[in-house]
Amino acid sequence: MTGQIYIITSDSLLAAGIKHLLEEYCAASPIIGNCINSDVAGPSASFIVDASSFSKNIDFFIPRRQRCIIVTDASDCDARSIGRFAPVSDIIDTLSQFYSETSLPDTSNSELSQREIDVLRLVANGHINKEIADILNISINTVLSHRKNITSKLGIRSVSGLSLYALMNGYIDSIDNL
Repeated sequence: MTGQIYIITSDSLLAAGIKHLLEEYCAASPIIGNCINSDVAGPSASFIVDASSFSKNIDFFIPRRQRCIIVTDASDCDARSIGRFAPVSDIIDTLSQFYSETSLPDTSNSELSQREIDVLRLVANGHINKEIADILNISINTVLSHRKNITSKLGIRSVSGLSLYALMNGYIDSIDNL
């Protein structure tokens, strides 16, 4: 990765731990901060940010979401997130992959249909299948088909993972449960 890595969190212990892992296992020199400054962070900067900071600074992070990893309390994580309570080996693997990637995979909005995005938003906002069907005026089977397609396209199976994806891609404004 050619740009600087910034660790953005108000949790000093968390930041120090992530910095140590990046220095030890990736030979990186990350910068720790608790605020966002777009003048300092160049166009190729990457960010490791806690969910709270991401939500509070969503306008800053959404355009940079391809270069962000979110630290969350969720038990299941993917390549775009780190579980705060995950085994150290999993955290190291995620950080190493994040650091070594030269270009992140394209998860642009075009891979989901508009109806799939509508379903994703409602799932991320905590609605169950029956509620989604009623809101969108479609059958429960259609909702299940859309959810199956979303899961297949994104490779994310959990509601918390889908919620995080929706947040990072600007489909929703905040997640209260993270």
